[in-house]
Amino acid sequence: MRAFDPSQVPPPVTDFRWQELPTDRSIDLEIGAGQGLHPIAYARANPERQLIALEKTHTRFAKLEGRRNAHPDLTNLWIAQADATAFVTHLIPDQTLAKVFILYPNPYPKHKQANLRWHNRPFLATLLKKMRPDAELTLATNMPWYADEAVATLTHQWGLHLTLRHQITGSPRTHFERKYLARGETCWNITFSFVE
Repeated sequence: MRAFDPSQVPPPVTDFRWQELPTDRSIDLEIGAGQGLHPIAYARANPERQLIALEKTHTRFAKLEGRRNAHPDLTNLWIAQADATAFVTHLIPDQTLAKVFILYPNPYPKHKQANLRWHNRPFLATLLKKMRPDAELTLATNMPWYADEAVATLTHQWGLHLTLRHQITGSPRTHFERKYLARGETCWNITFSFVE
């Protein structure tokens, strides 16, 4: 695996200022927040936590922004249309994130695309540096092979500990999860930590 060089990553264009976040809340990050179903529900259910929700694509971010604007009371949700690699590299201080969510990332199923999967990206080393020693990383997928590969890579290569792996039941957290469950597919929620 090639090394990740932060100096080669251009800074994101955003008005985000870390110092403006509340200092009395744990800071969580969602990468690929999609249309906003999970960020809105999560922020509503966890008013004592601060969630930063990133979405790269214009279309999905427009829907996320519309949903966010419909909930002005959610002062603990900050959203940005940004590439996660640039945002995290330049704007998140080391050892500050308490939870990181990567829910239904593009699996890049072709063998030649394996290096694009989140658990195989050199950038993951930087993301892990931004997480607190007691932090959790949650990954979700509807593809069993992806779940197996992610568990193997994150535990053996990156040294994380698998703390939870279960099938999703109940209310869907994301639009992708809603679609997959409606089709009768199994959706996996997998959580990792630095400590056992």
